[in-house]
Amino acid sequence: MRLVLTAGFVLLAASSLSGCLVPNARVEEAQSALRVEQRAHRETAEKVYDLTKRLDKAERELADKKATVQKDGDAVAQATFDYDVALKQRDEAEAMVEQLRGELARVGTHLKAYAGERERLAQELKQKEQEAHQLGQVERASQAQVLLMRDLTLEFHTEITKGNVKLSSERGVAVLQFPAAEMYAEDGTLSSAGSQRLMRIAKRARGGDGVSFKLDISERGSDANADSTLLRLSQVAEALAGVGVDSESITVSV
Repeated sequence: MRLVLTAGFVLLAASSLSGCLVPNARVEEAQSALRVEQRAHRETAEKVYDLTKRLDKAERELADKKATVQKDGDAVAQATFDYDVALKQRDEAEAMVEQLRGELARVGTHLKAYAGERERLAQELKQKEQEAHQLGQVERASQAQVLLMRDLTLEFHTEITKGNVKLSSERGVAVLQFPAAEMYAEDGTLSSAGSQRLMRIAKRARGGDGVSFKLDISERGSDANADSTLLRLSQVAEALAGVGVDSESITVSV
Protein backbone atom coordinates (compact mmCIF):
# COMPACT_ATOMS: atom_id res chain seq x y z
CA MET A 1 0.00 0.00 0.00
CA ARG A 2 2.92 2.36 0.72
CA LEU A 3 4.25 1.74 -2.80
CA VAL A 4 0.83 2.47 -4.30
CA LEU A 5 0.40 5.72 -2.36
CA THR A 6 3.89 6.88 -3.24
CA ALA A 7 3.47 6.11 -6.91
CA GLY A 8 0.06 7.80 -6.92
CA PHE A 9 1.44 10.81 -5.12
CA VAL A 10 4.31 11.13 -7.58
CA LEU A 11 1.97 10.84 -10.52
CA LEU A 12 -0.45 13.41 -9.15
CA ALA A 13 2.36 15.78 -8.20
CA ALA A 14 3.99 15.46 -11.56
CA SER A 15 0.73 16.09 -13.36
CA SER A 16 -0.11 19.14 -11.25
CA LEU A 17 3.39 20.70 -11.54
CA SER A 18 3.91 20.02 -15.22
CA GLY A 19 0.73 19.17 -17.08
CA CYS A 20 2.53 19.21 -20.40
CA LEU A 21 5.04 16.51 -19.36
CA VAL A 22 2.58 13.77 -18.28
CA PRO A 23 -0.93 13.95 -19.79
CA ASN A 24 -3.81 13.53 -17.35
CA ALA A 25 -5.16 10.66 -19.44
CA ARG A 26 -2.02 8.58 -18.86
CA VAL A 27 -2.10 9.26 -15.14
CA GLU A 28 -5.72 8.17 -14.94
CA GLU A 29 -4.96 5.10 -17.06
CA ALA A 30 -2.15 4.05 -14.70
CA GLN A 31 -4.32 4.63 -11.64
CA SER A 32 -7.18 2.63 -13.20
CA ALA A 33 -4.88 -0.30 -14.01
CA LEU A 34 -3.57 -0.27 -10.45
CA ARG A 35 -7.08 -0.30 -9.01
CA VAL A 36 -8.02 -3.25 -11.24
CA GLU A 37 -5.01 -5.23 -10.03
CA GLN A 38 -5.80 -4.39 -6.39
CA ARG A 39 -9.41 -5.50 -6.83
CA ALA A 40 -8.31 -8.74 -8.54
CA HIS A 41 -5.92 -9.38 -5.67
CA ARG A 42 -8.65 -8.90 -3.05
CA GLU A 43 -11.04 -11.16 -4.96
CA THR A 44 -8.36 -13.84 -5.23
CA ALA A 45 -7.66 -13.76 -1.49
CA GLU A 46 -11.39 -13.93 -0.69
CA LYS A 47 -11.93 -16.91 -2.99
CA VAL A 48 -8.96 -18.81 -1.58
CA TYR A 49 -10.32 -18.21 1.92
CA ASP A 50 -13.80 -19.35 0.83
CA LEU A 51 -12.38 -22.50 -0.77
CA THR A 52 -10.46 -23.31 2.42
CA LYS A 53 -13.65 -22.92 4.49
CA ARG A 54 -15.55 -25.21 2.10
CA LEU A 55 -12.89 -27.90 2.35
CA ASP A 56 -12.86 -27.68 6.15
CA LYS A 57 -16.67 -27.96 6.19
CA ALA A 58 -16.57 -31.00 3.89
CA GLU A 59 -14.00 -32.68 6.13
CA ARG A 60 -16.16 -32.06 9.21
CA GLU A 61 -19.24 -33.43 7.45
CA LEU A 62 -17.36 -36.55 6.43
CA ALA A 63 -16.06 -37.00 9.98
CA ASP A 64 -19.62 -36.69 11.35
CA LYS A 65 -20.93 -39.15 8.77
CA LYS A 66 -18.25 -41.69 9.54
CA ALA A 67 -19.01 -41.42 13.28
CA THR A 68 -22.54 -42.68 12.61
CA VAL A 69 -21.33 -45.95 11.12
CA GLN A 70 -21.83 -48.72 13.68
CA LYS A 71 -18.68 -50.37 15.02
CA ASP A 72 -19.79 -53.87 14.19
CA GLY A 73 -21.58 -53.03 10.92
CA ASP A 74 -21.45 -55.00 7.73
CA ALA A 75 -17.84 -55.32 6.51
CA VAL A 76 -18.62 -54.74 2.85
CA ALA A 77 -20.67 -51.62 3.66
CA GLN A 78 -17.80 -50.29 5.79
CA ALA A 79 -15.31 -50.82 2.99
CA THR A 80 -17.66 -49.11 0.52
CA PHE A 81 -18.06 -46.17 2.90
CA ASP A 82 -14.26 -45.81 3.19
CA TYR A 83 -14.02 -45.75 -0.60
CA ASP A 84 -16.77 -43.11 -0.91
CA VAL A 85 -15.05 -40.91 1.68
CA ALA A 86 -11.70 -41.15 -0.08
CA LEU A 87 -13.30 -40.46 -3.47
CA LYS A 88 -15.13 -37.36 -2.21
CA GLN A 89 -12.01 -36.00 -0.53
CA ARG A 90 -9.98 -36.57 -3.68
CA ASP A 91 -12.58 -34.78 -5.83
CA GLU A 92 -12.71 -31.84 -3.38
CA ALA A 93 -8.92 -31.52 -3.41
CA GLU A 94 -8.68 -31.76 -7.21
CA ALA A 95 -11.39 -29.12 -7.65
CA MET A 96 -9.59 -26.84 -5.23
CA VAL A 97 -6.32 -27.33 -7.12
CA GLU A 98 -7.93 -26.30 -10.40
CA GLN A 99 -9.52 -23.20 -8.87
CA LEU A 100 -6.26 -22.19 -7.20
CA ARG A 101 -4.48 -22.55 -10.55
CA GLY A 102 -7.00 -20.17 -12.10
CA GLU A 103 -6.73 -17.67 -9.26
CA LEU A 104 -2.93 -17.79 -9.36
CA ALA A 105 -2.92 -17.11 -13.11
CA ARG A 106 -5.04 -13.97 -12.59
CA VAL A 107 -2.58 -12.29 -10.25
CA GLY A 108 -0.45 -9.83 -12.23
CA THR A 109 3.22 -10.77 -12.38
CA HIS A 110 4.34 -7.20 -13.13
CA LEU A 111 3.39 -5.77 -9.71
CA LYS A 112 6.18 -6.25 -7.16
CA ALA A 113 3.74 -5.52 -4.36
CA TYR A 114 2.06 -8.88 -5.06
CA ALA A 115 5.25 -10.97 -5.19
CA GLY A 116 4.82 -12.27 -1.65
CA GLU A 117 1.16 -13.14 -2.25
CA ARG A 118 2.04 -15.02 -5.42
CA GLU A 119 4.65 -17.06 -3.57
CA ARG A 120 2.12 -17.97 -0.88
CA LEU A 121 -0.41 -19.05 -3.48
CA ALA A 122 2.23 -21.08 -5.31
CA GLN A 123 3.16 -22.90 -2.10
CA GLU A 124 -0.49 -23.50 -1.27
CA LEU A 125 -1.08 -24.85 -4.77
CA LYS A 126 1.86 -27.23 -4.42
CA GLN A 127 0.53 -28.44 -1.07
CA LYS A 128 -2.96 -29.01 -2.47
CA GLU A 129 -1.51 -30.92 -5.42
CA GLN A 130 0.33 -33.21 -3.00
CA GLU A 131 -2.86 -33.70 -0.99
CA ALA A 132 -4.79 -34.51 -4.15
CA HIS A 133 -2.15 -37.07 -5.15
CA GLN A 134 -2.21 -38.70 -1.70
CA LEU A 135 -6.00 -38.78 -1.64
CA GLY A 136 -5.95 -40.31 -5.10
CA GLN A 137 -3.76 -43.12 -3.77
CA VAL A 138 -6.10 -43.62 -0.81
CA GLU A 139 -9.09 -43.68 -3.15
CA ARG A 140 -7.48 -46.34 -5.35
CA ALA A 141 -6.53 -48.45 -2.33
CA SER A 142 -10.05 -48.14 -0.90
CA GLN A 143 -11.59 -49.12 -4.21
CA ALA A 144 -9.31 -52.17 -4.40
CA GLN A 145 -10.36 -53.19 -0.87
CA VAL A 146 -14.03 -52.84 -1.78
CA LEU A 147 -13.52 -55.11 -4.79
CA LEU A 148 -11.59 -57.64 -2.70
CA MET A 149 -14.29 -57.68 -0.01
CA ARG A 150 -16.91 -58.19 -2.69
CA ASP A 151 -14.97 -61.03 -4.33
CA LEU A 152 -14.28 -62.82 -1.03
CA THR A 153 -17.94 -62.46 -0.05
CA LEU A 154 -19.03 -64.05 -3.32
CA GLU A 155 -16.40 -66.80 -3.11
CA PHE A 156 -17.22 -67.84 0.47
CA HIS A 157 -20.88 -66.84 0.59
CA THR A 158 -22.12 -70.28 1.66
CA GLU A 159 -19.53 -70.72 4.42
CA ILE A 160 -20.09 -67.16 5.68
CA THR A 161 -23.85 -67.72 5.78
CA LYS A 162 -23.40 -70.94 7.79
CA GLY A 163 -20.99 -69.23 10.17
CA ASN A 164 -18.04 -71.48 9.30
CA VAL A 165 -16.11 -68.54 7.87
CA LYS A 166 -16.01 -64.93 9.06
CA LEU A 167 -15.23 -61.95 6.83
CA SER A 168 -14.62 -58.53 8.36
CA SER A 169 -12.63 -55.35 7.83
CA GLU A 170 -10.00 -53.98 10.22
CA ARG A 171 -8.73 -50.47 9.44
CA GLY A 172 -9.48 -50.92 5.76
CA VAL A 173 -7.92 -54.41 5.50
CA ALA A 174 -10.03 -57.47 4.70
CA VAL A 175 -9.81 -60.21 7.34
CA LEU A 176 -10.87 -63.77 6.45
CA GLN A 177 -11.14 -66.10 9.45
CA PHE A 178 -11.24 -69.92 9.41
CA PRO A 179 -11.26 -72.34 12.37
CA ALA A 180 -8.17 -74.57 12.46
CA ALA A 181 -10.33 -77.68 12.18
CA GLU A 182 -11.49 -76.49 8.76
CA MET A 183 -7.92 -76.14 7.47
CA TYR A 184 -5.80 -78.97 8.94
CA ALA A 185 -5.91 -82.76 9.02
CA GLU A 186 -5.67 -84.74 12.27
CA ASP A 187 -1.90 -85.12 11.88
CA GLY A 188 -1.48 -81.34 11.76
CA THR A 189 -0.74 -81.07 8.06
CA LEU A 190 -2.72 -78.88 5.70
CA SER A 191 -5.83 -80.81 4.68
CA SER A 192 -7.15 -81.20 1.16
CA ALA A 193 -10.09 -78.95 2.04
CA GLY A 194 -7.67 -76.41 3.50
CA SER A 195 -5.59 -76.41 0.33
CA GLN A 196 -8.71 -75.87 -1.75
CA ARG A 197 -9.69 -72.90 0.41
CA LEU A 198 -6.24 -71.36 -0.08
CA MET A 199 -6.59 -71.81 -3.83
CA ARG A 200 -9.96 -70.05 -3.70
CA ILE A 201 -8.41 -67.20 -1.71
CA ALA A 202 -5.53 -66.93 -4.19
CA LYS A 203 -7.96 -66.79 -7.11
CA ARG A 204 -9.60 -63.71 -5.61
CA ALA A 205 -6.47 -62.06 -4.16
CA ARG A 206 -4.07 -62.34 -7.11
CA GLY A 207 -3.69 -59.31 -9.34
CA GLY A 208 -4.85 -56.94 -6.61
CA ASP A 209 -2.05 -54.43 -7.27
CA GLY A 210 -0.62 -54.55 -3.75
CA VAL A 211 -3.95 -54.98 -1.94
CA SER A 212 -3.36 -56.57 1.45
CA PHE A 213 -5.58 -58.91 3.41
CA LYS A 214 -5.32 -61.10 6.48
CA LEU A 215 -6.02 -64.80 6.79
CA ASP A 216 -6.80 -65.59 10.41
CA ILE A 217 -6.74 -69.30 11.33
CA SER A 218 -8.11 -69.54 14.86
CA GLU A 219 -6.75 -72.27 17.09
CA ARG A 220 -8.34 -73.20 20.38
CA GLY A 221 -7.67 -75.64 23.20
CA SER A 222 -5.46 -78.56 22.25
CA ASP A 223 -4.83 -77.03 18.83
CA ALA A 224 -3.01 -74.08 20.40
CA ASN A 225 0.52 -75.48 20.60
CA ALA A 226 3.44 -73.17 19.82
CA ASP A 227 5.41 -75.69 17.76
CA SER A 228 2.42 -76.93 15.81
CA THR A 229 1.24 -73.37 15.24
CA LEU A 230 4.57 -72.38 13.67
CA LEU A 231 4.54 -75.50 11.52
CA ARG A 232 1.00 -74.84 10.35
CA LEU A 233 1.74 -71.20 9.63
CA SER A 234 4.75 -72.24 7.57
CA GLN A 235 2.61 -74.69 5.59
CA VAL A 236 -0.02 -72.04 4.86
CA ALA A 237 2.61 -69.44 3.93
CA GLU A 238 4.33 -71.83 1.52
CA ALA A 239 1.02 -72.88 -0.03
CA LEU A 240 -0.04 -69.27 -0.62
CA ALA A 241 3.39 -68.23 -1.90
CA GLY A 242 3.21 -71.13 -4.34
CA VAL A 243 0.08 -69.64 -5.91
CA GLY A 244 1.34 -66.05 -5.92
CA VAL A 245 -0.02 -64.63 -2.64
CA ASP A 246 2.31 -62.66 -0.33
CA SER A 247 2.83 -64.62 2.89
CA GLU A 248 3.23 -61.42 4.93
CA SER A 249 -0.54 -60.94 4.79
CA ILE A 250 -1.16 -64.00 7.02
CA THR A 251 -1.83 -63.94 10.76
CA VAL A 252 -2.60 -66.87 13.07
CA SER A 253 -4.52 -66.20 16.28
CA VAL A 254 -4.31 -68.58 19.23
